[in-house]
Amino acid sequence: MQRLKFLLFSESSASSIQPSLLPIGSLLEKIFSSTKDDLRKAELELSAKNFLTACFLSSLAYAFFLFILTAIVGFLAEGFDFSFSLLAGFLFFLIFLVVTSLSPKIVAMQLASEIDRDLVLALRSILVQVSSGSSLYDAMVNAAKSNYGIVSFEFKKVVQSINSGDSEVQALEKIALNSRSEYLSKACWQILTALRSGSSLANSISSVIDLLLNEQERSIKSYSSELNLFVLLYLLFAAAVPTLGVTFMVIFSSLGGTSVGSVEIFEIILAAFATQIVLIGFIKARTPKVLE
Repeated sequence: MQRLKFLLFSESSASSIQPSLLPIGSLLEKIFSSTKDDLRKAELELSAKNFLTACFLSSLAYAFFLFILTAIVGFLAEGFDFSFSLLAGFLFFLIFLVVTSLSPKIVAMQLASEIDRDLVLALRSILVQVSSGSSLYDAMVNAAKSNYGIVSFEFKKVVQSINSGDSEVQALEKIALNSRSEYLSKACWQILTALRSGSSLANSISSVIDLLLNEQERSIKSYSSELNLFVLLYLLFAAAVPTLGVTFMVIFSSLGGTSVGSVEIFEIILAAFATQIVLIGFIKARTPKVLE
């Protein structure tokens, strides 16, 4: 069973949530309308209602934990502020609700990136076999038995579909219509066009390989240019903003006759830490799979 990041429920436990709580998921489904399709693409056997209800309960648990944490720190520092703890808990509830609700979309995009990463090698293998005289079916069987990650699994589904009685055209159409990867779908449609028109399979597969290689090169160049901005933002929020923030708070407090307490320092450290985690996660998510 799969467990999504930040979700406190496994796939099996989310499926058995009490029916009395499911109206919460029904309400959230109107906001996150693409959840049902995202769950299918992420290969999660869950209804949208159950999943979104699990997201709501997980976010509520995280918010309660943060509320207790800020309350304890406030009591220890003798500066407990109920409204601040309540606001912090509510904000984290909203953040985690959005993050967990969008996680199937992120998983589906990651799966598509993994397919695109290994697709070039699989298509090259099929191209060599087809060019040397092997049938398309035999080439797909070899690709399914090879170690091409999710791509091998996708071709295994094509082979199983053919063995169960479907034609090559019908089996490839299923993958083209349901695949998470845009380029795997394009490859299947190119092969289908070649099969129906009687044109060269080798030329059709070769054109998809060239297109995929150009896209990978473009994504690497784009990531390289974005990385400079990410590094600057990380240094800014990790070092400059907290340091300058504390400095200005001390200056302004001395002018106003007040003092900067440990609670304020803790709030700045917590905000800086949370920002760094978000930036690191965003940078990791933006890394092209071809570089991993």
